[in-house]
Amino acid sequence: MRTTIIAALIAALAGQLPAQEEVIQRIPLHRHWNLISLRVDPGDDFREGGRVSMRRVVARIEDRILLIKDSEGRFCLIGRGYWGIETWDAEKCYWFKMAEEATLEVTGVEIPFDRPISLRRGWNSVAFYPDYGVDPYEALDGLRQFVQGDENVFMKDGYGRFYHFRFRWNYVEPLRPNGGVMIKIEREAEFRWPARQ
Repeated sequence: MRTTIIAALIAALAGQLPAQEEVIQRIPLHRHWNLISLRVDPGDDFREGGRVSMRRVVARIEDRILLIKDSEGRFCLIGRGYWGIETWDAEKCYWFKMAEEATLEVTGVEIPFDRPISLRRGWNSVAFYPDYGVDPYEALDGLRQFVQGDENVFMKDGYGRFYHFRFRWNYVEPLRPNGGVMIKIEREAEFRWPARQ
């Protein structure tokens, strides 16, 4: 058994582990605003200097994009040649304003549905990693350990509908792949999407 473990370690160090299979994530974008995220870690074709390049991710459809925004106020005004968001952060979601319908296609290795996402105090843009739907109640249940007393936690979807964690007021429909959400929390936390129910 010891020989098997040593052989596995040597193979791993030599890069002989089987490569993870790449998949294509297709994100349908409708005219006007879309809140989207990636659930794949983009391959080399989408990278510059080791980082995921926003320009490369949107290159095939950039002529149909009017504006890209993030939750921190940065934006890309592609028609004017302005790229205020250079890197696509896999933990975040982005607002795309489209002139017409398009499909964004990104090839990469699937991100595990439960990969941790760091939340800071205040509003956070959160990518949606699962390839299945998730109920908002289940999604925020994992944050229960970070909430103390009567602290508030909110979730907002791409249509402005919200869910209030403490009072269980929910107007958010089940969350779907390719989207994203905004989460407001009163302290730093680690968020993970739940397993398929």
